Amino acid sequence: MRPTHFGVKSLLFFTAITGSFYAAPYVNLFFLLVAFFAAHWVLGAWWTYANLRGIEATIEDPGPIQAGTRGRVEWSVVGESRRFGLSLNLEFESGAKGTGGLAFTGGDPRSALQLPALGRGVHRARQVTVSSSYPFGLLTRTVTLAVSPVLHVYPEPTAAPPGRLAQELAAADATSGRLGAQGRTMPAGLRPRVEGEALREIHWRASARRGSLVVNEWESDHEEGQAVVLDRRCEGDAFERRLSAVAGAVTEAKRRGSALRIVSQSLDQTYTGSGVHWDEALRFLAEVEPLPESAAAPEHTSPHAGEVRFA
Repeated sequence: MRPTHFGVKSLLFFTAITGSFYAAPYVNLFFLLVAFFAAHWVLGAWWTYANLRGIEATIEDPGPIQAGTRGRVEWSVVGESRRFGLSLNLEFESGAKGTGGLAFTGGDPRSALQLPALGRGVHRARQVTVSSSYPFGLLTRTVTLAVSPVLHVYPEPTAAPPGRLAQELAAADATSGRLGAQGRTMPAGLRPRVEGEALREIHWRASARRGSLVVNEWESDHEEGQAVVLDRRCEGDAFERRLSAVAGAVTEAKRRGSALRIVSQSLDQTYTGSGVHWDEALRFLAEVEPLPESAAAPEHTSPHAGEVRFA
C-alpha cells in the first residue's frame, strides 16, 4: 500500500498535531486529536487492505473489436464478499491502457472497462491490476490479477465493397435470388452492437435487460453465398486496404444474412451466422500477416457470380 496525495497531506497534518501535543500546554485537547487521527489511520489501513484481500475478477471476451473505435469490456468481481470503490486497470503490451470502475459489488457486480482506440492486430494484456483507496482515500492498495485477456482488433471495413465487388455482389443478388430480405429471416441469437450498425438492428428489450446495446444476429436460410479471395503477397497500406475490403465484405454478408467464403493462403473457409461464426472471420483479419512476393498464390477456386479477388 502507498499513501495517496490526500493521504500525504493528512499525514503531514497528523505530524503537526503530534508535535503540538508535546509542545503546547493544551495536552488534553491535542491528545484527543492525536488519538482520533491515529485511530483514523489504523482503521483506514486495515480497511483498505481488507477490501482487496483475496480478490478475484473475470474479464469477458468482448469478441472482435473494430479498429479505431473505443471498445468496452465487461468485468466482474468473483465471490460474495462485498467490495467498494474498485478500479480495474488493463495495460497492453503495446503500451495502451484501459480503465474501469466499480463502486460496489453488491447485487450485479458487472461493470464496463473503457478501452482506448486500438489499431488492427492481436492485443495481449501485459498486466491487469485492481486498486482501491476505500474507505478514506488515505492509502491505495493495488493487486495484480491472474487474468490475461487477448483482444482481436479487425480492420475498419470499407464503407462499401470497393470497385467491382459492389457491382458483382449486386449482380449475384439479381441472378441468384439468394440474398435480400428472405435471406436473413432466421434469428441466430444476440451479440453486442458494433458502432455504426443501424438502429433498426437493435433488440431493445434485450438491451434493456442487459444494460448495454445488443443486436439481432441473423442466420442464412441457405448454404450458398459469395466468395472473396485474399492474396496476402503485399505489404504496408496495400495490405491493410485489402483487409479492409474483406472486412467490408464480411460486414455486408452479415447484414444480408448470407454465407461468405474466404480463400487465402492457408485458408479456405465459409462463414455464416451459425457454424463457423462471423467472429472467426474477423479474428482472422485481426491476426493475419502479409507474405513475401515469393510465397505461393491462394489456391484456385472455381469462379462463380459472387467471387471477387483482392490481388
